[in-house]
Amino acid sequence: MEKKKYGPVRLVTGLLLLLNAALFFAVHMRTADGTGPSAEEEQTEQTEQAEITGRSAVKTAGDNIRVLITDSSFQKTTHKEVTVTGAGSFWVQRGDDAHRYPAGTQMTWKAEDLADGEVYVYPDAGDGSVQVLSIERECGNPSYEGRLQLQKDGEEIVLVNILDVETYLRYVVPSEMPAGYGEEALKAQAVCARNFAWQHILDPGYPAYGAHLDDSIRCQVYNNCAPCPSTDKAIDDTSGMLLFCGDDLVQTYYFSTSWGYTTDAGLWGQEQISYCKSRSVSDTPLEEDLSQEDVFRRKLGEDGGAYEKEMGWFRWSYEISLERLTENRNLMEETAGGETAGGETVPEHSICGAKVTKRGAGGAVLQLAVQDGEEWDTIEGEQKIRQFLWPRSEVITKNDGTQEQGFEKTPSPYFYLDAVEKDGKLTGYRVIGGGCGHGLGMTQNGANALAEKGYTCEEILRYFYTDTVLQKR
Repeated sequence: MEKKKYGPVRLVTGLLLLLNAALFFAVHMRTADGTGPSAEEEQTEQTEQAEITGRSAVKTAGDNIRVLITDSSFQKTTHKEVTVTGAGSFWVQRGDDAHRYPAGTQMTWKAEDLADGEVYVYPDAGDGSVQVLSIERECGNPSYEGRLQLQKDGEEIVLVNILDVETYLRYVVPSEMPAGYGEEALKAQAVCARNFAWQHILDPGYPAYGAHLDDSIRCQVYNNCAPCPSTDKAIDDTSGMLLFCGDDLVQTYYFSTSWGYTTDAGLWGQEQISYCKSRSVSDTPLEEDLSQEDVFRRKLGEDGGAYEKEMGWFRWSYEISLERLTENRNLMEETAGGETAGGETVPEHSICGAKVTKRGAGGAVLQLAVQDGEEWDTIEGEQKIRQFLWPRSEVITKNDGTQEQGFEKTPSPYFYLDAVEKDGKLTGYRVIGGGCGHGLGMTQNGANALAEKGYTCEEILRYFYTDTVLQKR
């Protein structure tokens, strides 16, 4: 999982965030039969909860999570239509009016069908599920436990899955980590995913939709792969276990593969997090300053005994032309609205050069200087930098010799640029880098390597999140 949705996840610290979501949640957090606490009671409960933080807030919060379901591309948060069915019988409820439909019945809604109010769909059997035929995932058309809520949002539909956290994790862990990884690594992943879920329950990411988080890599991937015995066991073995630092719920950032080192919260311009520090992922301690360009380049040319040195994404490279960089820069402006603060249309860019001008902990690129025509501009921020270097159709050659295409951005912010010239003229750059993901917190492949070395779940977690304690909720 990469955290790319709305910036870094914040630990809830008080009243304001939960109050913002309370009124919306009060309307939508109803039980399937239409009963349950009144809106006033729910608002009071959430206000009281908002006054409690950290460990106490987790203990007093409810057990359900509300997941915004994206479209088949994982990009759009709304749907033109939603079609459902069930392997068993299922219920469709609008207000107090509920109808039971036999197995195999297909029901389709468009936005106009929800003009009179939201609809809930849920299986007849408590442990059953409802399948959404209008969405494709790696596992096919996904099935959802709990309840599905359909709401009208303009000319489209917002689809939210409401279920308990532990059931939610059964569909997250196999979607985020290969089920064949070591038992202790899978347990560590289960704890990280549980912490991440609770962070969003306390600090909702989509209050306007009545949802805590979505099902994509912007949060953590949900229901892309079906549950399986090994990941179910990891979840059961750590049932209700959360990672704390003092009384604070740990922000369990995690990512795929390190380049041999991790970074710290400076990657996103945050204040430093005491338990989330830059470190080596090897037997050799981090002793040099990787923010120095010469040090970074030298280290990237070594493996340093890194635990992940055999992984494909440990090292990678690709070439990108100035024309592609220009296209990416123009696309970034279009995505941002294509206007200046004064309202004028942003002129077309013409990229003539680029260079790394600032690195952070672990060697992460924090700033690029970009020559745009006759002017030099600055690009800052992990996401913007990676989007600028987006290898849309360029071939990425990995550490193991395999190749990839179609990445949505450069694989990580740990890279350097080497000029590519033709007839003495700059035509582009060779991007040489390592790792996959943002590089903050736990590396999933590193966790598996530690499990293979005999580390327990708790030892793996303390390796990446120092001075933390694993405790039952």
